[in-house]
Amino acid sequence: MTYYKILQDGKSCNGGKAEWDLPVKNLDSTWEPGGWMPEIKGKLIACERGYHICKDEQVIKWLDDEIYEVEYKGEIFDHSDKCVAHKCRLIRKYDKWDERTQRLFACDCAEHVLHYFEDKDPDDKRPRLAIESARLFVKATQSAQAVRDAAQAAALAAGDAAWAAGAAAWYAAWYAAGAAAWYAALAAAGAAGAAARDAAGYAAWYAAGAAGDATGDETGDETGDAEIQWQYAKLLEYIE
Repeated sequence: MTYYKILQDGKSCNGGKAEWDLPVKNLDSTWEPGGWMPEIKGKLIACERGYHICKDEQVIKWLDDEIYEVEYKGEIFDHSDKCVAHKCRLIRKYDKWDERTQRLFACDCAEHVLHYFEDKDPDDKRPRLAIESARLFVKATQSAQAVRDAAQAAALAAGDAAWAAGAAAWYAAWYAAGAAAWYAALAAAGAAGAAARDAAGYAAWYAAGAAGDATGDETGDETGDAEIQWQYAKLLEYIE
């Protein structure tokens, strides 16, 4: 089983403030692990005491700038959406997780549940246009500034339209699919890395919500979980 740590500029970013000892990449692309973080004493308590790490699909909920593989020593406590350990160190950084892959991942998540929206309103193409515009922006990032500006403007306009379409929807899955498309467009339209990382996380969250709400019955949790599993598999395609 693989465990992950999500950081921002080498620091904890989902509640904690710890500055981690980072792994170093060698010239042959292997990694020298970071040092062990100070051991946390006492009973492990989620959100209070211990190092928070993620196993497998749990990482989807906490996506941010940086993804690292982490190992732990001693006891570990699984708190459903995260794990808590006494002692950890970072093994390697998934350096393929960057602004480009964050934007593409957001698009993938939104596109995967777009059918929930289009099944309800097949004539409203605004969310689809938002996703397509977001992908065009990613392709345009190596092009002339004028091309990037045009793609960015298109993504913003399409994203606003997708948000309006989703907000007008009474059906939860319909709304969530439109919202996921809006965040995908935000991922492309935002010049700063923060826009890409935030959109990746929110697009995944809304997409899982769309899948879970679509059934309208007690199977919703299973459907939402299946969507998160799909997202995790897609994430691995990008970072491995």
